[in-house]
Amino acid sequence: MGRSQRRKGAVGERAAAEFYRPIWPDCSRRPCGGESQRDQGRDLDATPGFCVQCKTAARPNPLAALAEAISAAHDGEIPIAHLRRVQRGHPAGEPPVVCMRATDARWLIHVFCKLRNVMPARVEELRRECEGE
Repeated sequence: MGRSQRRKGAVGERAAAEFYRPIWPDCSRRPCGGESQRDQGRDLDATPGFCVQCKTAARPNPLAALAEAISAAHDGEIPIAHLRRVQRGHPAGEPPVVCMRATDARWLIHVFCKLRNVMPARVEELRRECEGE
């Protein structure tokens, strides 16, 4: 992998960490040299309960990225692929997309709906907090 691809990946991982920081304040890109075989597929640190794989490319492959996250996830963790499409000449790229297994999405939606029914004011407060309002 060339230097420009490594740099693009590092920038994408830092942007992903910044994106998740309202949820996980200590979220960060893995330190340099943290690419051990054991943790390949885990691009962000301090994401308790989740294993995040980041891909930044002209044509990111969501299923391959999710497969990497699944293989690196520990028991009880939800693997997710954080994907961002970028093209030469368009530095901002497109908004990121998250890919996850349908069973994990169903569980998260179920938890959200239950919480919203039980404490709607608190759920709305958390939404505003996450969006930085």
